[in-house]
Amino acid sequence: MHSVDGACVTKANIEACNGVIHVINKVLLPPSKTIYELINSDSRFVTLAEAINTTALAPVLQNPAASLTLFAPTDWAFAKLELKSPGSMETLLAFPEELTEVLKHHVVNGTLYTCGIHCKFSYWSFFSNQFSVFSMARGVLRIRYAWNGRVYVNSMRIIDLDLPATNGVVHVIDDVLELYPHEFRKWKRGVHSHRASRGKKHRHH
Repeated sequence: MHSVDGACVTKANIEACNGVIHVINKVLLPPSKTIYELINSDSRFVTLAEAINTTALAPVLQNPAASLTLFAPTDWAFAKLELKSPGSMETLLAFPEELTEVLKHHVVNGTLYTCGIHCKFSYWSFFSNQFSVFSMARGVLRIRYAWNGRVYVNSMRIIDLDLPATNGVVHVIDDVLELYPHEFRKWKRGVHSHRASRGKKHRHH
């Protein structure tokens, strides 16, 4: 055991006559909000909250029995996406299925606190400086723990770490993790629109 609820175990397996003691580096406080409630109560996530409520992801993040990790883009992250690709947010909100895939790429099954990430990094550092997990959209998220203590996901720095929730943990990022390049998403929308129009034509005949 290397960590518990985000606290690093600094000394483990101290035997006592009535059990065992593990020394940790911080006081454990029970979280009171689900990931969904945490996002909707934080002013940094107005756009993210709107996006989540537009999709079917809200019940997933509300589920009290879940164990999830959310890499949560701030409003500034979505603003940067809009600057990079004007009209992106309007388009995503108009295509809930595509928006759902983008949001699911920010969610991982299982609770990943940075202390646990550090332990994984330390274990694998002989072989690599990062390890990978699959997002709920089946995209790859490469998580790296830098020598200076900073943590990155797909080269994007996590700016606020380990926000605990009753059903997982939230890490704050100032970038949107894109599952597909913008041009591929435009092509994909075109294919879906073409198929839909063909289906309408067939129904009219």
